[in-house]
Amino acid sequence: MPFQPGWRAAVLVGAYDLTDDLTGYGTDHSRMLDDVTTLGHQDKVWLPTLGEGGISLPGIYNPAVNRNDAVFHNADGSPLLVTGGPAGLLTIGERVDMIRGYINDSERSSTPARAVRISAGMVASDAKYGGVLLQPNVSRTTGANYASVHNLASSAFGAVAFLHVVAFTGTTATVKVQHSTNDSAWSDLITFTAATGITSEKASVAGTINRYSRVNLAGTFSSITFAVGFARLLQ
Repeated sequence: MPFQPGWRAAVLVGAYDLTDDLTGYGTDHSRMLDDVTTLGHQDKVWLPTLGEGGISLPGIYNPAVNRNDAVFHNADGSPLLVTGGPAGLLTIGERVDMIRGYINDSERSSTPARAVRISAGMVASDAKYGGVLLQPNVSRTTGANYASVHNLASSAFGAVAFLHVVAFTGTTATVKVQHSTNDSAWSDLITFTAATGITSEKASVAGTINRYSRVNLAGTFSSITFAVGFARLLQ
């Protein structure tokens, strides 16, 4: 079976790659069920209602600028975009966890025999998405159309995409998510705000999503390191 070692995992938080600061990550998801059993039923009948998701980010304390301590501290009360790859963020089509949420608890701990630890827990503010990686977290020096991901069938309920730009040298770069019915003729699905530096953004679209999807990059730049996660909505 294609088991994956956990050391390959990678995590982007906002416009920062915090992989080297973290010792792991974990996600959770639950859904409330309302008991709507009425007379005449011998077994309970449940109505699915609200869902809730979250992510935990344990790590080694790093006080440097734009590392885990500063990122967690500066996000207090502000939303963060997190994309985690349980098998890494280096291959188009890899499964990813995507959360837009808020830090609801954080902790530092110090003991004499160990490095200082830091951890943060986040709760999703709308949903936790299971998606695929359309653009790995690598450096690009020219615009291009990148390899597509085949979903086997179209979907009908829209999609969400996360953009993380973690390094940028240049004037501007525009990242698009495109879709296709045949992997040949493409149309724009999502256009992110043009990047002029490091940034992160969530974008969404309603309606039918064709079975193929890919990332298009264009602009005036010498180097950009970015990743795109893409999740089709189920309802």
